[in-house]
Amino acid sequence: MKAKIKYLQYQRNGVMGEPFYHCVAIIKDDISREMLITFRGNMNDNGIVTESCRAVEISNPLSKWRGDEIAYCLNTEFTKMIEYGKTLYDYCTKEPVTKL
Repeated sequence: MKAKIKYLQYQRNGVMGEPFYHCVAIIKDDISREMLITFRGNMNDNGIVTESCRAVEISNPLSKWRGDEIAYCLNTEFTKMIEYGKTLYDYCTKEPVTKL
């Protein structure tokens, strides 16, 4: 199984809420699936707390996925992607602010 990160964003729920990340990734095994994945960053913020990983296939939300398998796949990708001294937060997708 391989992953390609399309979008990564950091989020906090309220002032005292626990911070977490969400991303959209293409997960490839026998076929490619676009998935929405949420997780907490590890202590050094350069990988995933495995038991916090939740994944949903965007085009088929009823499909079942093991978060630990997806976490392992994403951690492998993050290890290749993150430079020394950087964190997941440094790789979050930057989007322009627009007025409504």
